[in-house]
Amino acid sequence: GMLLMTISMAFLVAGDSAVKLLSASYSPFVLIFSMGFAAVLIFGAVARLSGNSLWDQRAFGRAALFRSVAEIAAACAMVVALRNTTLSLVTMVVQAMPLLVTIGAVIAFQEVVGLRRWVAILIGFLGVVLIVGPVGADSSNGWFFALLAALAISVRDLASRAVPKEVSTSQIAGWGGIAMMIGGLLAHLISGDPLPSPQSTDLFPFVVLVIGLAVGVFSVSAAMRLGDVSVVAPFRYTRLPFGLMVGVLFFDERLTGNMIAGTCIVVASGLYIWWREARATKS
Repeated sequence: GMLLMTISMAFLVAGDSAVKLLSASYSPFVLIFSMGFAAVLIFGAVARLSGNSLWDQRAFGRAALFRSVAEIAAACAMVVALRNTTLSLVTMVVQAMPLLVTIGAVIAFQEVVGLRRWVAILIGFLGVVLIVGPVGADSSNGWFFALLAALAISVRDLASRAVPKEVSTSQIAGWGGIAMMIGGLLAHLISGDPLPSPQSTDLFPFVVLVIGLAVGVFSVSAAMRLGDVSVVAPFRYTRLPFGLMVGVLFFDERLTGNMIAGTCIVVASGLYIWWREARATKS
């Protein structure tokens, strides 16, 4: 489970990098449609091989529909964030997701969170403020969309918990892909933008996007089902070194002391929350 989670984060960063490269030539809606199309092809095939079908009435259940809406919102926010600011900053801000999941669990599932975890959440958000503070004014609000992406991903993960257990991971991921296709197509038609002319140089980034999305989403789902959540979940933070390394080496991005310090605070807060949750579950 730990290995699968680490692999997942590496492939998701590769997909983020491809989105950032392609966003200069393609609208967010075209990229969202492409991501959804890839998810439908891949996870539809996996579901079929497993004896399941994407055309299942459970896809129209309240939890599944809510998850699909969150999937669209997460994809839109992430694409806009990567288009408007650095990969490093987006990767750092998204690390606030465990904090948001904990708050969401309190609201949606009435989970009990003690004073120590609430303090950790507050400190974690102060870390986010430290991250975006030096660059918030000149990043075209990219940091804001990165935070929206983290919020939407948190909602998606919480909604996944409410989907019936008998629904497979491939079905859930496939339904999310259908939602992205529909959302991306409708948004593109409403925008009235002309379809771009694909270039041969765009083929490789699109392939990386498809593979990164497929392997990343499937691996993280498998990791959460195979391993102990309290042990596997903290390995989501391996996305951080992968994202920073790619941002610095391939996009010539620069990190500030405040960004690094804020990220350390966010990660430490998230790990502490997971540790407290694990202790509470065992007791």
